Amino acid sequence: MNLSRHRSTPFLLLLTFLAATLQFWALDAQSLWYDEGFSVWLSQKSLGEIIARTAADIQPPFYYLLLHGWIALTGTSEWTLRFFSAAFALLTLPLMWQLARVLLQQRRAAHCVALLVTVSPLWLWYGREVRMYTLALALLLGAALALLQLLRAREEGRSVWRAMVLFTLLATLATYTHYYSWFVLAAWDGVVLWWMVRQPRRAYRLPLLAALTVPALAYLPWVGVVLERLGADRSYWTGTLSLQEVVEPMLASWMTGHTMHEEWGVSLGWIGAALALVGLVLLIERALQGKMPLRHWFLLALWLIVPLMGLMLLSWNRPKYHPRYLIFAAPAFLLCLAAVLGWLWGRRWGGQLLAFCLTMVLVGTFLLADLALFTDPAFAKDDWRGVTHYLNEHSRPGEPILLVSGHTFPVFDYYYDAEQEVLHLPDEATLDTTAVLGLETRQRLAEELPGASGVWVVYWQDEVVDPESIVATLLGAVGGERQDVPHFKEVRLAYWTLPPRPHFERALDPEHPLDIRFGEALRLLGWNQPPRIPAVDEGLPLLLFWSAQRPLTGDYKVHLTVVDEAGFEYGTLDQRPTSYQFPTFRWRENDPRLATLHIPLQPGTPPGNYWVNVSVYEEGRAANLDILDGANAPQGQQIRLGPLRVGPATMGWLGAPPPSDTIPLQETLLDEQQLLAAQLALPSQLEPGQSVPLTLWWRTAGPLPGARLHLGWERGSLLLESKARPLAGDSWPGEAWRAGDLLMTPLHVQVPREMEPGSARLVVWISDAEGRESHSVTLATGNIVEGNRSFEPPSVRHKQQATFNGQIRLLGYDRGEDQVAAGTPVTITLHWEALAPMEQSLTTFVHLLDSTGHLVPGAGQDKAPRDGARLTTSWVAGEFISDTFTLTLPEGAPPGPYTIEVGWYDAGEPSFPRLPARGKGADHDRVLLEMRLP
Repeated sequence: MNLSRHRSTPFLLLLTFLAATLQFWALDAQSLWYDEGFSVWLSQKSLGEIIARTAADIQPPFYYLLLHGWIALTGTSEWTLRFFSAAFALLTLPLMWQLARVLLQQRRAAHCVALLVTVSPLWLWYGREVRMYTLALALLLGAALALLQLLRAREEGRSVWRAMVLFTLLATLATYTHYYSWFVLAAWDGVVLWWMVRQPRRAYRLPLLAALTVPALAYLPWVGVVLERLGADRSYWTGTLSLQEVVEPMLASWMTGHTMHEEWGVSLGWIGAALALVGLVLLIERALQGKMPLRHWFLLALWLIVPLMGLMLLSWNRPKYHPRYLIFAAPAFLLCLAAVLGWLWGRRWGGQLLAFCLTMVLVGTFLLADLALFTDPAFAKDDWRGVTHYLNEHSRPGEPILLVSGHTFPVFDYYYDAEQEVLHLPDEATLDTTAVLGLETRQRLAEELPGASGVWVVYWQDEVVDPESIVATLLGAVGGERQDVPHFKEVRLAYWTLPPRPHFERALDPEHPLDIRFGEALRLLGWNQPPRIPAVDEGLPLLLFWSAQRPLTGDYKVHLTVVDEAGFEYGTLDQRPTSYQFPTFRWRENDPRLATLHIPLQPGTPPGNYWVNVSVYEEGRAANLDILDGANAPQGQQIRLGPLRVGPATMGWLGAPPPSDTIPLQETLLDEQQLLAAQLALPSQLEPGQSVPLTLWWRTAGPLPGARLHLGWERGSLLLESKARPLAGDSWPGEAWRAGDLLMTPLHVQVPREMEPGSARLVVWISDAEGRESHSVTLATGNIVEGNRSFEPPSVRHKQQATFNGQIRLLGYDRGEDQVAAGTPVTITLHWEALAPMEQSLTTFVHLLDSTGHLVPGAGQDKAPRDGARLTTSWVAGEFISDTFTLTLPEGAPPGPYTIEVGWYDAGEPSFPRLPARGKGADHDRVLLEMRLP
């Protein structure tokens, strides 16, 4: 690498030939993607239209104006369009070589940086893209050389006007090519200002001040556009970026372009960052030794840092970011790497050997990424060419094309040359994250597709404009059937056949309308189940209709639980209400939103009817939102929807194993039916009446008419048997069983109330319609102890007896203070007596009402007895239970009489039915207690 001056030209020519081979090789092998299509579309407009359109875009017009002239000369083939960018990428090679010579003042480093630029995957990627990045790079590199010449001429007392004019011209053109060029100029301006302050003569400063101010003055006509775009750009969501989210992709792109998998790219990026830091340390040492000006080191360091800081500041509340935005700082990164290599090549044999190895590692890494660009389909550009060519060949008259997103029309139109109607959904010229498709799309499709026999749908960035899959759901709702079509890179294509007269305007109305308010945040408007009954191994499809009651700032989520009639759980889903890409803080107030959900069911779930419990919570908060009635009184925290039916599994569960965290049993019972496993966790001590969850997994051997499940507690010759039940529920009798199916049976096992203390075995067996019984299988052994139940009436301070449905008696209540102050908690202990066994798990409500009978906001509590520790299903007739509630009175509550309403309801039913009340203070389905604020 220690080449003399006269050998530099052949070396550069060789690198230029290699770079040209890489840049120009198979330029048209891949399709144009959206950004490139937009460049071509805009550049074919008139000059006035280009300037006007870029004023409404995110980049200024200079590149588009140049491309306009290039297209006029060479046409619009993919090869010639990309040649325009590749030529500027090639131009950066000698510019980087010269910049290294002048800035680092080290010939070895200049040759090293030329080699790195030749094989850089980042340079290769953007040299093959019809965008402005390589043009802006070339302009900035030329401006950097002019600036260094200006500073040196000023220092040596020579004329600076030629360098100043060149710098201001190139810098101005760079800013009119890409906005982020200003970040690089800001870094250089900082260095120039620092150097000017150190100059003893004011006369030296005037040309430098002119060089700094002229580009800014030349940009004044465009400043208003920039400020307007900063406030009006809706091409990305609001939010914030972390430093890690910016730095790691940036470093990965500088080292590997965009053609290496993320984990490898990030790791190599950090290695490159470490080497660049070493380069900065070596260069500051050279500067302090007087081998290069200190201002050169500052220029290089700020060139690395300022663009990163500027982008973080610009993206503070709108995280619009891609590593390509920091490509303009990549030259400083490569110069730092070259500084390390140049220093090592100047050492003795040991250093040169290390230099050779490090050079080979860097060049090898770059070439591997380059190879992936040419050969790995995973890193190919979005295949708009493949999609449109397929449509050109297969679309027929009467089959319109829907573009989702509609703003992709420039690249679609570049390739598409058939004559079918193309509809843009939404009809926006550029991506707008607030223009999200909703149920109003029904009217658009009803107007545009009245006689269509089929429709093609092209999806790209649909996660932004159609996060709820409105288009596909509408097409399916009117009876459309989706057909198989080929897959294309990053651009999805779908074809739907349509019935003769699809009624889009009436599609997706809630078949089960509701008006359920979850707090003051979300409103559930209704639900549908798709008409086709799904197989149980496909999961449970469900459509939910939501709206926001007000503009929301929180990230609300829904928790869905699939249960059978007895309340046993078979599947759950926890997510944002409609989709991950469309959180509630982006919803508009009272705008109906559609959730197309698919709830996975546990393997072994039998076919039949199920219900879905729906609750809502805010991310970061533990409690679910209360469901409020018209008086804002809480009515529980979940709504039950159903029934929803699922059919038998297709082939998905034949031969499927039980979960791995179960107790293996492998017992063969009647007619070769197998009990495979159990899931049971018995506590060390069990009380009479206590329930524990149990799940059994079976492998069916074929039909078993009248199959019933028996459970019992066995001690010696004593067997206390629970009530037998259908093994798979009433919806899937044994007559319908198939050989090889996996079957799950969840249930609660209750210790008989009459069970005496001591050890007992929990056993299970099955029977059939003929009365045959299998042998029993021991599942576990439990230790039954004397129950910790109270059968003595408690001491009650405020006696007030009332009964609820003949099952529960209220004895009265205790309260710490008869009069309480606003802003303080009120503690109430209710005393209950169980009158009869209960099969339902009931919920208690305790609400504070004002003098008008309305709920005091926030002053209420709904919960299962003793916070779920003593469910009503475990109560024994004659026992007494005391339960404590805390109500928080709001600040500023006016003095006077207040009422506390107390009662019970069944949270497992959709309507949350309350138990009727009778007795002192009873009011239909509640009991009223009195209290007063002083």
